[in-house]
Parts: sequence; C-alpha cells; structure tokens
Amino acid sequence: MEEYLRYYNLYHRIFVICLIVACIFLIISMTLFFRFKVRTIIKDLQAITKMKVGVRRGMASAALSEPRAEVTQPLVVDHHHFMIEKQIILIHAEDMI
Repeated sequence: MEEYLRYYNLYHRIFVICLIVACIFLIISMTLFFRFKVRTIIKDLQAITKMKVGVRRGMASAALSEPRAEVTQPLVVDHHHFMIEKQIILIHAEDMI
C-alpha cells in the first residue's frame, strides 16, 4: 500500500510542476501575442490574401490593359495606407532563379 501512495505522491508532484510550467508558458505566449500585435498582422495578411485572390481572378489583367495615372487613390487597410505608384506588370515564367 505504501508503494501505491508513494507513486501517487510522485505523480501528483509531476502534475503540479507541469501545471505551473504550462501556466508560465501561457502567460509568455499571451504577452508576446499582444506585444507583437499579432492580431493586426493577421488582418493585414488577410487583406493581402484578398488582393492576391483578386489578381488570380483576372482583375489585374484588365487593370494592366488600360493606361492609368501613375498615382491613384490610397488603399486603406486597417490604419495602413498603401499607395499604388506605378502599374505592375506580371510575368509568368517557369524558370527558377
């Protein structure tokens, strides 16, 4: 019986130590999440993905065929301003550089 009680105490200590370490890592990860503003980075990446999807669907080919002014209206994405200064020419090649 003492052997089972000894193992119980050992496993309980291991559980408590792992719980404390898990809480410490949770606090560290939350601190880094808010300090590096990961939420705004995710929103910016989603906006860039939406732009890429628009390019894949052929919106860029129509935009490139018409001559436009060099500077257009600013594109506002979550307090960041992106200015389109020049037309973008897309070149598709299979060569690796």
